[in-house]
Amino acid sequence: MKAAYYDTVLIPLVKKIGCHVFSVDYRLAPEFPFPVPADDCLRATKALLKDRAKEYGVDPEKIILIGDSAGGNLAAVTTYRLLKEGFEPKIKAQVLIYPVIHMFGFKSPSFTGYYTQYNGTSLLNPPTMARWDLFYLGEDGSRDKVRVLLDNGHIDEKLTSHPEFSKWFPNWRAEKNEENLVRKQPDERLATLFREKATNPEICPIFAENLADFPPTMVQTAGYDILRDEGIQFANRLKEEKVKVNWKNYPTGYHGVFNMPASQLRREMGTDIAEFLSEFL
Repeated sequence: MKAAYYDTVLIPLVKKIGCHVFSVDYRLAPEFPFPVPADDCLRATKALLKDRAKEYGVDPEKIILIGDSAGGNLAAVTTYRLLKEGFEPKIKAQVLIYPVIHMFGFKSPSFTGYYTQYNGTSLLNPPTMARWDLFYLGEDGSRDKVRVLLDNGHIDEKLTSHPEFSKWFPNWRAEKNEENLVRKQPDERLATLFREKATNPEICPIFAENLADFPPTMVQTAGYDILRDEGIQFANRLKEEKVKVNWKNYPTGYHGVFNMPASQLRREMGTDIAEFLSEFL
């Protein structure tokens, strides 16, 4: 979503904790696939950390990154890239709200639950997520390609031998069949594409070799969200590397609830974020 749509989300946060907020209006796929959105976010963050902080009366030692959904991915990726470059000053903390973490969860319980529990009511569904994954990698989102992803046809045995994949991706099975994580006949071209691109931690941060230097991180997940399980995976990955993690799951939440003006759950999530951030501001 465009940055302008987040005023109603950010203004209450500003009132709660009394901070400056900068929204990055990064360019979007399919017109601008990776690395353009990630580069836009990195460039804006560096500018604030180094050049613009004094202009806006901001302490560059207290910059916190926050993002939801794809923005959660870009927040984590920006943190990763800054650490990789050894950029100073470092990010103080980050908040990832039902983040996109990887592109291989189409047989996870939270994805398959869409078909058994949501009855077509979710704001984010598996076909849409598959199409956006393809767009981000510079592919067209044709029905055939979407179907391949939904069937895990973009995962081959070469990918499952990747050390981070074999560790963090259980052999999820669909709830209504006995299909393994790897389809019997993967799509060779798409499997190669995703193996080469989607294991890049600047696209899917869970594939980073080392996340131990990540700042304190809040991860929020929602019970009725196809992205729930990958958010939990990332929180667990950070915990294993001794990063300070505050993971909160909202069992009755759904993807997009943080943008719903009259939602009590949105207010609860905002209060939890403010409480987490108060330690770092």
